[in-house]
Amino acid sequence: MFGEPIQRWSCCNCGYKFSDPKDLEKAKKALQDVERIESMKIKSADDIDTNCQICVKETKNSVAEQQIVSIPQKHELDLPKLRGAIVEFSWYQQKNGASEDTYMPYSENLKFLVKNNADLFDPENVKDVVAKLDKTVARKYNLIKAYKAFTVYANLKAELPVYNYVRTLPFIPLETEIDQLIAGCGALSKQMPIWLQLLKETGMRMGEAFRLTWGDIDDVAKTISVRPEKGSNPRILKISDKLFYLICSLQKNAIPNPKERVFAWKRKIYVGRAFRKMRARVTHNTGNQRLLKIHFHTLRYWKGTKVYIATKSLAHVMVVLGHKSWSSAQLYVDLLEATSAGPEEYVSAVAKTLEEALKLTDAGFEYVTDWENVKIYRKRK
Repeated sequence: MFGEPIQRWSCCNCGYKFSDPKDLEKAKKALQDVERIESMKIKSADDIDTNCQICVKETKNSVAEQQIVSIPQKHELDLPKLRGAIVEFSWYQQKNGASEDTYMPYSENLKFLVKNNADLFDPENVKDVVAKLDKTVARKYNLIKAYKAFTVYANLKAELPVYNYVRTLPFIPLETEIDQLIAGCGALSKQMPIWLQLLKETGMRMGEAFRLTWGDIDDVAKTISVRPEKGSNPRILKISDKLFYLICSLQKNAIPNPKERVFAWKRKIYVGRAFRKMRARVTHNTGNQRLLKIHFHTLRYWKGTKVYIATKSLAHVMVVLGHKSWSSAQLYVDLLEATSAGPEEYVSAVAKTLEEALKLTDAGFEYVTDWENVKIYRKRK
């Protein structure tokens, strides 16, 4: 309205505000061309301070100064660098002879740490992230174990925390529950029920079953040659006629390539993902929440327990499962005691002929006694 704006100044000592006289002169000249109107003073004479003086030694612009406010920021990560480091770490593990069962879980755990905003090149940051995670001690133990391997690869010096993971006895389902899960998966997949039946009958590890080739199957003797992993012993296991014909149904050609794998999944991680999805659906359809406790290694525990119940021999358990250590087989003694806490339940059967007796023995029944002209057998449920 009055031309250029007037700059205001403030005294740093007394706070008195004033304007440059030259700017005031310019404003007065601008007012001469403006039509005057009747006006009134806002302040009375008594309210006007006549003792004001300018004691300017230093002034500052009264316009609000821009202030830089420091706001705590989320720990910024160089994600491309971290992801590339995980890939290089996995390749480093492979070059040094680590199996897929070793470097793949390590890789997944490192990705989990990065997803939770952990800088893999900052050990203190990783320790903070792991400590704040709402996870079990076993989960934190595996995360630190994977990161420890990464620090060796990246030549990082770190004092990592120790999470004391206490092993507990595994869950042993009923055979009817295993069969229920297998039947439920049969409605969702062709391979999965055959895979589960194989693990149930043989007690093979997941990696051993994944590497199974057509050349490992003896179609005359109906046996499977197991190529071991994790330092186990090799073994040849008998399979049922039912399982043999189920496996044969997966053949793509009349005469399959002996080096071709039986199951078509490209990687073991895909088998686990597919199984977890199917298990969730079967659990929802049946309403049996205990099925969620069953995983691939559960079937190995179940097989070992069943063998020990039938033979009461740890040596036989070691032969079937490929264990080299007696301490590993001792687990099944503990499992037998845990599963036998209540009254034992059996399925009974009788045999009138030698052929019937042999069939019952092959099916896992044990002889109890004679009654009249028949032999009585039983098998735990």
